[in-house]
Amino acid sequence: MQKLTKVVLWKGRTDPANRVIPAHLKLAILSRGTLPIAADAVTPFLDLARASGATWPDRLTGPLSDAGPAFPVTFELFQNQRLTLTPNEIREAIDGYLVLRRKNDLSQTCWRLIYAWMPARDRTTLERRFDVDLGELFRAPHVTVRPSDDPFRHLLVYYVCLPLAVSRLVAPPAPRRLPSPLPPRPSGKPPILGLLKPNTELHFRDGPSTSAKSLGVQAGTAARVIVKDKQEADDRLWYRFELTDPARIVPEVGDPLTKASTLPAGTSAWASANALDILVVDWALVRNDLAEFDTANASLSVGARITALRQRLHAKNLPFDVVIGTDHGKVYLDDIPFDAGRWQLGRDYQAFVAPDGRWVDLQHLAVAMDVLDRREDTVDFLKIPIGTNYAAATWSGDVGAAAADASLHVDATTWERWNPTAMAAARLQFYFTTRASEHDLLGDLDGWGVQDVRSRNRGIQQIDGLITLYYEDTTPGGERTLTARRRVALQRFLKHYGFTYDAARDFPNYPVFPRQNGPMGRFLREINLFGSIWMLRRNPNLTLSHDPNAWHPSFVGEMTTQLLWWLEQQVIENGAEA
Repeated sequence: MQKLTKVVLWKGRTDPANRVIPAHLKLAILSRGTLPIAADAVTPFLDLARASGATWPDRLTGPLSDAGPAFPVTFELFQNQRLTLTPNEIREAIDGYLVLRRKNDLSQTCWRLIYAWMPARDRTTLERRFDVDLGELFRAPHVTVRPSDDPFRHLLVYYVCLPLAVSRLVAPPAPRRLPSPLPPRPSGKPPILGLLKPNTELHFRDGPSTSAKSLGVQAGTAARVIVKDKQEADDRLWYRFELTDPARIVPEVGDPLTKASTLPAGTSAWASANALDILVVDWALVRNDLAEFDTANASLSVGARITALRQRLHAKNLPFDVVIGTDHGKVYLDDIPFDAGRWQLGRDYQAFVAPDGRWVDLQHLAVAMDVLDRREDTVDFLKIPIGTNYAAATWSGDVGAAAADASLHVDATTWERWNPTAMAAARLQFYFTTRASEHDLLGDLDGWGVQDVRSRNRGIQQIDGLITLYYEDTTPGGERTLTARRRVALQRFLKHYGFTYDAARDFPNYPVFPRQNGPMGRFLREINLFGSIWMLRRNPNLTLSHDPNAWHPSFVGEMTTQLLWWLEQQVIENGAEA
């Protein structure tokens, strides 16, 4: 067994009674150590790369040991400063951190960085996996993990840096035709992915009925699930799922967390549809459904078909037709009849796993594809200005809703009640990520890239063909697989809104977007305008207030900054400049 003896510590973070940690950090690193791990033991990292969409591991012409007997694996101990973070939000924070770390410190020695993370209480699992002793990683910063601690209070992040020598073992990819042929349709209802809402109180039950035995009421955990079945009963839609993360529950709606317990990963349950935030299907299924939609609407032009798809993906009472500037449609989300034998586009799922491994919201993508094919113009709703159609239909709609809902404390009876001691930054983070999640923002952004594909390939008259051409062109990134055309999407977006980015000049000064006054000012205005109409949608009585600012959201600046931080990280990771 190798013993970790050399550990890097962070100044001011070693006293457990007074760790000096900047307030803006979500995850604070406490200690770091690196050990050489034998090539055979490192090989399982290749499965992590495959899971993120990488194809190069399957083109290796020999074992990793042909590139060297061992590779450096780094182990890092973090303290979670915001225990309200969901597992997905933790992953996104680590993604962003490692993108910056590799470019700052490891770019010359690290051809590919592959990582995973786990709660620190599972340390022994990691030690057995690599036959190492990580005790010093905990002793040096004086960290003791107790069974009573929140399971996500301390986290272990571990990653391997594969050197350039590994790249020489990778055969070039076979030539492929894009768009690629349609894959076979998965039969029946294959298991799909899902995410529970952190702000609803609904029963988990042992059957699809309000009279079925309750396993407890969800209490603020955005746990990941595998969805396996669906059924209509008691005038509602039910889903059967299996937890892949633990989920906190209480016995009854409204119970305090003093009565909370935890359902372990692996638990099976039924819940009504509103318990789930999103359902996500694989690439083969979304492609088959889009091809089927193309065929069923073959009489329409591709532009009209995109509009029809967008309308199918949202309820008819949402004002996208007005904002985008289209006529009322024939089929909206509320019009789709229930089909027990398959997962239904729109009615069940609205997101997919792209070939690069990331989730993308299809409704946001369809909205962006629809609006970006039109002229940009300022728009009103109920005679109130809401900004431009490009922004209001996509990113400023998402982020403006976050600012409005945070201002109105929309989730005061759920998430805010469950997290009374949450700092202001954590509360705003919650409202941002639940209204402007990464999969939503990727849909908003990727529309700019699909529009570029469409403008360059006028012969493609199928939605499936356009989306396939955009997403299936992938490229290895330093930390994960990238959608190659996303760099174009970013460049078009930045140019349109007046942002500039030069990696050599700007990367050392990250973040720079919030300091670019012209585009920052426009973003603030767009988000404020949409946030105002969203405030009125939530509470029409605000128009009766004598306070002229009653229906203008607070936190516009904070939410705009969060969006620009995320945007700049995408620019850095994808190598986009403008």
